[in-house]
Amino acid sequence: MRFEEIRNIQLLVLDDLGTQNATPWAQEKLFQVIDYRSIHRLPTVVTSNQELAELDGRIASRIQNPDLSTVIYIQAPDYRAPIAPPDSSPGLSALKLLVDRTFGNFSLREREKLPEDQQVSLEKAFRAAQLYAERPSGWLVLMGGYGCGKTHLAAAIAHAVVRRGIPTLFLTVPDLLDWLRYAYQDPETSFEVRFEEIR
Repeated sequence: MRFEEIRNIQLLVLDDLGTQNATPWAQEKLFQVIDYRSIHRLPTVVTSNQELAELDGRIASRIQNPDLSTVIYIQAPDYRAPIAPPDSSPGLSALKLLVDRTFGNFSLREREKLPEDQQVSLEKAFRAAQLYAERPSGWLVLMGGYGCGKTHLAAAIAHAVVRRGIPTLFLTVPDLLDWLRYAYQDPETSFEVRFEEIR
């Protein structure tokens, strides 16, 4: 079952936590995924533009567990390049949509002459993401404003880990919750079929 695959995948990347508009049932399923991965200390990367205090309390408590998680705040302003259009259906993982997001093309934005605290924050996040990609253990939580580089770094981690043959799922939280809703409503119809119907 896909729910078990999501809970147990060797590396799970959850992008945009806090942007979802979830029913209580979907919010509970999201909590079950996060709680399970927390209990079993499974490598997980989470990005969010929300403050910890704005997240569901049960989820925030797992994310900020100092024995498991490294929380990095990125203080850089919005700077986005457009996402490349997909070549083919991404399936459950959205990583194929972010094929161009790697460590090699992540900009530390030196030319922008960001304030020192913002530059240091960006460099710290970059180094933490690279270290995590080399040896995924525990959780890495990337927090910061819209467009500061969280998703790029999360995708770069996922690409680096996938290249080493480690099974990885990259999911936006809203897409995960949509999948859960439809998969549980009609277990005979795959998420991919439902998603295409809705699009």
